[in-house]
Amino acid sequence: MNLPVRLLASRVALLAAAGSLSLCGCHNDSPVAVVPSASAVAAATPSPVAGQFQVWADPASKTFFYPGMPKFGKTSGGQYMTETQARASGYAPMTHL
Repeated sequence: MNLPVRLLASRVALLAAAGSLSLCGCHNDSPVAVVPSASAVAAATPSPVAGQFQVWADPASKTFFYPGMPKFGKTSGGQYMTETQARASGYAPMTHL
């Protein structure tokens, strides 16, 4: 599974847990996930600044991790911040796992 698909899957899991994801039975009586709005995704994603995506920044590697990535919230000495703050502080997104 590539990174964008993995991130979408983690966001869908967050929305389902928050009760912001609904299912419809209009397709041959089988439930189909309704695509959540951007505001629903933002509301379900914890963030210190409303409307900004929260990441885990690792000072040892100067990289940051998105929710759903294996090292999100798990590296020693790391901290939560918005993606904007991480980029402004010289962190780069982790591009491989």
